Amino acid sequence: MDRPSGIVVQKLGAPHREQIVRHLLRLPADDRRLRFGGPINDASIQAYVAGIDFARDGAFGVLAADLELIGVAHLAPDPSEASAELGLSVDASGRGTAARCCNVQCCMPRTATTACCSCTASPKTARSCTWRARRD
Repeated sequence: MDRPSGIVVQKLGAPHREQIVRHLLRLPADDRRLRFGGPINDASIQAYVAGIDFARDGAFGVLAADLELIGVAHLAPDPSEASAELGLSVDASGRGTAARCCNVQCCMPRTATTACCSCTASPKTARSCTWRARRD
C-alpha cells in the first residue's frame, strides 16, 4: 500500500502520552462520541491516556509533516487476551490521508475472526471509531 506523502506512522510509547492527550482533546464532541462510544470530558480523556499500558497494548500514531500527531490507533487486548478493542481517531486535517495509513481492513483478518465496528463513515472521511474484535 502506498503511503501518502507528508505523513509518518510511528509506534507510540509512554513518552508520547502528552501528544496523545493533545490529539484527543482536539477532537470535537461528535468525534469523541464516535471514538469512545459516548460523551467524554477532558479529565476522562487524560485518565484514559494515563491508563494506556504500552507494554501490553499496541499504539501507533500518524504524524503530519510538522510532526504533530494527527491520528492514533490503539489496540488494547482484554486480560484474557481472547478479545481486543481497537480505537481509531483522526484529526480533521488528516482525514483522507491518515485514514489510509491506518487501514483497519488490512489488520483485522490477522487479529480476529469476528469484529464489530461502531464507525459508519467511509475510510476517506473517517473521523473516529472503535472496533471490538474477538477470537472464536
